[in-house]
Amino acid sequence: MIRDFGALGAYAETSGKHPIPGIDCRVENCYYNKNGTACTAGEIRVGPTNASTTYDTACATFRPLNSVF
Repeated sequence: MIRDFGALGAYAETSGKHPIPGIDCRVENCYYNKNGTACTAGEIRVGPTNASTTYDTACATFRPLNSVF
């Protein structure tokens, strides 16, 4: 599910066990990456809230592959 919060940004969410439909992620060194293109994070947060171009945005959900939580 993708939710749009206008000026606050947008995020997508799943149970955290299955890929989020429609999200294409190529960050191979992310803990949530599955099979090189799918994201299994419980939610996706993208920001900042005042972006002007795609280069102004970033995935705030990124977690390094070898991180310990």
